[in-house]
Amino acid sequence: KGSAQVQHARESLGYFFVALLFVLFVPIVLWIAAIARWESLHATFGNLGFGQDPFAYSQEHYPEQVALWNGLVGTVVLTALMTTVPSFLMWIFSVFLVLKSYTQQQLWVQNGYFYFLVVFVLLVTAIGSSDFGLLQTVTFLV
Repeated sequence: KGSAQVQHARESLGYFFVALLFVLFVPIVLWIAAIARWESLHATFGNLGFGQDPFAYSQEHYPEQVALWNGLVGTVVLTALMTTVPSFLMWIFSVFLVLKSYTQQQLWVQNGYFYFLVVFVLLVTAIGSSDFGLLQTVTFLV
């Protein structure tokens, strides 16, 4: 009976760590969605104390590079960050859950990673930029 209680506690802790992984990735992904747009960088950092605003200057004189930034940076950084998720999931499942085989662990990682991709790539980034603008406005008013 004691072993079953210990195993139940370990599984609960494992599910807690998976939920914590979801929660900790939310601010990171929202921040990536915010810096992925040149206009957001310009609104957040302004002229950085220089005599001339480097963001406005770049946008005026180098529009191709601004378009390249807007098109690639968010995707590349988010992809690099999301490649770490299966490693974290595999660690959580191997330490806290008793699964009968390595194949079963891989299936759990595959299912968990699918939900991560749906939530963070599709949903959070779709609404992330507008939420960051709202957050920026609220923090400016406070």
